[in-house]
Amino acid sequence: MAEPKKRKTSRPRKSVAVSARIDPATARSLERLAAAHGRSKSWILAEAIRGHAAAEAEFLAAVDEGLRAAEAGRLISDAELDARLARAKRPPRRRAA
Repeated sequence: MAEPKKRKTSRPRKSVAVSARIDPATARSLERLAAAHGRSKSWILAEAIRGHAAAEAEFLAAVDEGLRAAEAGRLISDAELDARLARAKRPPRRRAA
């Protein structure tokens, strides 16, 4: 296998080109988004990838935290989980003025 070409400068790259195949409907949506935002399709894609990567990293960190908690025996019962979820769904109480 051939070695990749080395860059002649020591400056870090500002960006790296990637390639992906998308269906025509998605391509049209991408073009409409780019036009609506006054941005390039590349900018729209980069923002989407950044957002997705950040969300996935946050999810994986939460999973790791949960696994560490489970290994340490820090678990709650189904009933406690249900109670916590019910409290989280309730609208906040208003304070009297």
